Amino acid sequence: MAETLENKKDKAAFKAEKMAAIKAARNKAKAAAGKEVRVLSPEEKVYKNAVALMEAVDCVERFEKVYSIMNSAAKKFNKIQGYLDADERRQKCLEIADKAVKDGTAEVFELAVQRQKQSKTKSDYVDAIENFKRCKKFKYNIEECDEHISQCKKGIAKLETKAAYKRRGIVAACFVLLIVLFLQTPAYPMVKGVYHQSQGKYKLAIANYKESGGFLVANGNMKKCYYHIGLKKEKKGKYKSALINYKKAETKYDAPARAAKIEKKFITEAAPGNVVIFGTANWVILDRTSDGKVLMMKEKVGKKKRFSMEETESNDWYESKARRWLNTKQLKKYSDNEMALVVVQNYIKSAQDDKFPEYFFELSKDEYDKYKDIIPAGEGVYWLKEKAQNPNEILCVQPDGTLKGEDVSNGEIQLRQACWLDINRSTDITSETKK
Repeated sequence: MAETLENKKDKAAFKAEKMAAIKAARNKAKAAAGKEVRVLSPEEKVYKNAVALMEAVDCVERFEKVYSIMNSAAKKFNKIQGYLDADERRQKCLEIADKAVKDGTAEVFELAVQRQKQSKTKSDYVDAIENFKRCKKFKYNIEECDEHISQCKKGIAKLETKAAYKRRGIVAACFVLLIVLFLQTPAYPMVKGVYHQSQGKYKLAIANYKESGGFLVANGNMKKCYYHIGLKKEKKGKYKSALINYKKAETKYDAPARAAKIEKKFITEAAPGNVVIFGTANWVILDRTSDGKVLMMKEKVGKKKRFSMEETESNDWYESKARRWLNTKQLKKYSDNEMALVVVQNYIKSAQDDKFPEYFFELSKDEYDKYKDIIPAGEGVYWLKEKAQNPNEILCVQPDGTLKGEDVSNGEIQLRQACWLDINRSTDITSETKK
């Protein structure tokens, strides 16, 4: 049952009486022994406690503890203002506390900086971070402390990365020992690839992964190797080689973004008639405008595709199967970073009555006539988007460059798409770009 208020009061009174009895017994014993029994005043008790705190600080090393003890002593002296030298001691305590913080933070900061410079292990960086945090707590060089803490964290991350690669190397070495038992299996070149990759020998690793025939994670690791080769080539200014390797890396890390930036660089520098890489194919530059727009066309003819939808047999480009395919399934060949450069021609309603943008298109007759001198000859017949004289025909470019109407249902004629790019746009993807 819960205690009542009266019971609690009775217990408190009993405890006080007990303590008084014990104190009286001690004083009586001292008197019997001839010792003087002295009763301390409240002020003297506080004074003695405060003085004891002041003297205890001599064996304290951490400046925070000195600061805390001196402030505690100062508060005690403040309670007995005017008693003996309490006021002078209070002021002395505050001065010692301030000096402890001033000297301590400076000393700890320098110690932390040195520890950071000499750090070889994760614990070294952790110790340095802890000391920088101690300084920050007392408002000492806050911005510098934040910068050093950030550097220490990067150092830790770097060590952890090295440790991760080291662990991979150890695992790879163990696999090599075991692989002797089954040298004829795809696992052997796979293990060699992992080992060479951990050593930064990316070309050799790629050769091993290819030899393994895509065993386990070989394909994914191969793409990582292509990415790192791309980084090296880009750093050396070998942009074409870097682009090729980023393309092989596909979606690993930020390979699509890096590839798009290099593509944009080449397209920006290219003149009409030059061939550039964009997406998964080569394109020929047909024209460029003063406001940064570039018209490109596939260097070679592409997929065979009938022009019209089966249910309509229409020769209207906007209702065609060719237009729909180029602006739906074909988009998968381009990264979001690349698509950020492509200029939307218009928004077209589909058969399902929803709208979607038109990025890629076949040339019109006027456009073909204008640029035919720099358009490479096609190996086969390819569509334009221009209607022919007959209602079921579309103009097509023959291998010799002449134009001829072909039936819209002909499934043996190829596509050869074009597009407009705006090289003033950024290839970086933002939330607005995605919208």
